[in-house]
Amino acid sequence: MRKLFFIPIILLLGCQNKVEDTKIENIDFSNYQEVEKIAQRLDPDRRTLFQYYAASRTSIFPGKEVVRPDGKAPKTVEEAILLAGKRKKQIDDRNMLINERNKLVDFHNKLIDNGSSVAEIEDADLKIKEIDKKISGL
Repeated sequence: MRKLFFIPIILLLGCQNKVEDTKIENIDFSNYQEVEKIAQRLDPDRRTLFQYYAASRTSIFPGKEVVRPDGKAPKTVEEAILLAGKRKKQIDDRNMLINERNKLVDFHNKLIDNGSSVAEIEDADLKIKEIDKKISGL
């Protein structure tokens, strides 16, 4: 008899919607408490990405809103998380390249200050230009 009692509970738990399936259009992003309630149901890494997405929808966000390639908002929390993850990776990659470029510029300037050969200076110039191309491609 006890086993029969647990079956409906298990079925009810299995029918609950995953927070990731929540439609973006059903979320009031101007209501911080509603957004945070959704975020708290996600694991920490996914929570951070969802919060990043939510922040991208505000006027104080220092970049562009996270959107699909067609310029439209994601349809679900899951899609918003994936898009935010891609954006974060692009920013991380760009920052890494900028740091690498800054080190090369410092090295380039030291070559000039030390009176290094033209070939060494031109080699550093070429590497800086290659990184500039990568940065502009992101």
